[in-house]
Amino acid sequence: MTVNVRCGGHSMWCQWAAADGVLIDMRNMHDYAVYPGGVGEPTTVMVQGGATFDEFVPKLERLYSIIVSHGLSPGVGMGGITTGGGWHLFLTPHYGWAVDNIVSFNLVTPGGSLLRVNNTATTILTKSPYEPNLETIIAGNWLNWMARGSWSAFGIITEFVVKAHPYPEPWMEFRVIDPWANLTNLWRVVASPPPSWSCGSFGLGLFGFDDIHAVGCTKLDTSDRRTMRQMLVESGVNTTAELPLSPKLFELCEGRHGGKLLGLGFVMGVDIAPQVINEIETFKECMTGHAFQGGGRFGLQSQTALPWPEKAVFAMVAPAGPECTKKLLQFANSKLQSEWNGKVHVYPNWGDCEIENFGEAYWGDNYPALVDKKNLLDPSHRMGGIQTVGSEAFTTCWAHASPSPNCVTAQASQEKFNQIWDERVKVCKENDHNRTAASTNGTTPCITQRVAGLSFYNNCPGTTHRPEHTSYILSVPPQCMDGGCGLILDVHGGSMNPDWENKNTLLREQGVTHGYIVLNPWNFSPDAQRPDEKDDIDTYNIMHEVIGVYAVDKDRVHMTGFSYGGDQTWRFLFKWADEFASVVPVGACDLVHASQLPETQVSMLHFAGKYDMLVPFRDCEKNVEIMTQGWNMTNVTVVQEDGEHKWTRYVSPLTGTTLEFVQHEYEVGICGAEPYPFIGHCFPGSPDHCGTNVVRDQLAHLSCPGHRNLSFSVGQAAMNFFLSHPRRH
Repeated sequence: MTVNVRCGGHSMWCQWAAADGVLIDMRNMHDYAVYPGGVGEPTTVMVQGGATFDEFVPKLERLYSIIVSHGLSPGVGMGGITTGGGWHLFLTPHYGWAVDNIVSFNLVTPGGSLLRVNNTATTILTKSPYEPNLETIIAGNWLNWMARGSWSAFGIITEFVVKAHPYPEPWMEFRVIDPWANLTNLWRVVASPPPSWSCGSFGLGLFGFDDIHAVGCTKLDTSDRRTMRQMLVESGVNTTAELPLSPKLFELCEGRHGGKLLGLGFVMGVDIAPQVINEIETFKECMTGHAFQGGGRFGLQSQTALPWPEKAVFAMVAPAGPECTKKLLQFANSKLQSEWNGKVHVYPNWGDCEIENFGEAYWGDNYPALVDKKNLLDPSHRMGGIQTVGSEAFTTCWAHASPSPNCVTAQASQEKFNQIWDERVKVCKENDHNRTAASTNGTTPCITQRVAGLSFYNNCPGTTHRPEHTSYILSVPPQCMDGGCGLILDVHGGSMNPDWENKNTLLREQGVTHGYIVLNPWNFSPDAQRPDEKDDIDTYNIMHEVIGVYAVDKDRVHMTGFSYGGDQTWRFLFKWADEFASVVPVGACDLVHASQLPETQVSMLHFAGKYDMLVPFRDCEKNVEIMTQGWNMTNVTVVQEDGEHKWTRYVSPLTGTTLEFVQHEYEVGICGAEPYPFIGHCFPGSPDHCGTNVVRDQLAHLSCPGHRNLSFSVGQAAMNFFLSHPRRH
């Protein structure tokens, strides 16, 4: 009986169901855990083999500010791409291939034993009675390198431990180029860039930008003071314009699926790369996109089953339609059997079932040794699949339907597979960053069920006319699944996003400790990425969906925001004061008129910078004057004071309503050449100071005063204020 394994289910040709027998579906094994490193030791992440990247990578970035090497398509499973190489556009130059980042893995052998494999040893955790000679078979720790790069040839990897890294900064810059007019010098920069750079040429049709070609470079050593343009000019490469692209544009929804070849990948040495790329250039009229990339850590850093050279170049060609696919495969097979033989290898994760002599094409001179060990550990070939080690009997591509009984049982014809996958692609495209998402239309509620952890909700319409301008990130601690938690609405400022906001407040993390759900609107106004007054009703309605679905304690609903988010906090106070226990506007002072003061008094903690270049400090003082007079806050206490800040508490003796006003003279710490002209427009005491890792699309560091420690931070002070000020009755 043959055993087939499905991890993420992303591979082409029903590869996980290529023969008779049993199909083991691992998709319910998708947990992860973060292991912080000690002194001098790296942080690592345990990921189960059935996890897809959209299930855990966004959480790593947002909750821990770390990332692991992964694929471009969020729906890809951990197991396949990691053991097949694992290329990523801007992570590989910094951190190497995913296969290089494996620290250890747990593997179930074809005979049913459980092993733990790392660089030093193969340990038997559970021994199967069907493998009496297992100690002899695994001697020499050969699984440590043979299982890396050969997919599931030697067993089922149920758990990986991989290296974690900070998000790379700077990530990558792009400039528009005519690659064919710059052919010789461009390929030289790609194959052998200056030591502190890694560069690539990209035909962006693959990413939805038809007829645009770009050169992209990432600086690996920031001590190199040259700009990308200066470096390219010195290398004789002419570009026409800067191309500002965000990393999230390169998250492919479609990937490779259902017998359709999105791209064919190759790995080669720098010596033959110019020749290969020149030959591929003759195929350019049949390309919808390409990627040629080298330098940095493209050379393998560890021993694997993959025969790639120490200095490597990655090349990927995306054909434009079925006829071009046929021509590309004919071209590749011809070259691989002649002048490319032994010098150029097919990248397993971007291969094709029509590649001839696939063992040599993927694994080169390593293939005979792989087959020998396959026969030793799996003599009956229980585990097989299309173009896996020793699977020459299973190389039939789909025509219309696979002859495999497993595929037939699963109704996994190419037509059915494409239908299912097209629906997945549609959902993926509707949900930015592909987090756990919910999409609605009409007046259907956006949030309908409880989900623990971090979830993303896109295009939630509420009742307004512009739902496309606001999305939401919801952080739900596990203890809040039974109801009764508080809720904090935390709103970002102009040109910011929820992750940048949370980096300064850390309210999601504090919410886990103190039992608060945190709702972050993600606002996109037509002229800037900021909350607009027209967005208020959307956010108000979503807030009420959260309150209803999660049975939130209505006496513990609070709001805070920075800059434009602080302005929205003021507006919510004026419009819906009876909904909130307390509010904390930061760096925002929309001038209050006495007539605006709501009848319901709400406690407030208010931060304002005297040297804020965007918000007039006099307006903040006037607000405090109007509110303290209008709400009869006659009890005044100075809580803290030094030469740079003063914290004053005003309390109404009649109602107990509190207004705490923190005025400060702190300034943002300028980080090198980082432009930030707004001086006191900042988060006092936040951890977002110079030198810390950035989140996606972060433009500046907003902590003030620089690296100095304060007796308080905005986020901690806000949480303490919320805890101390539930709604009064």
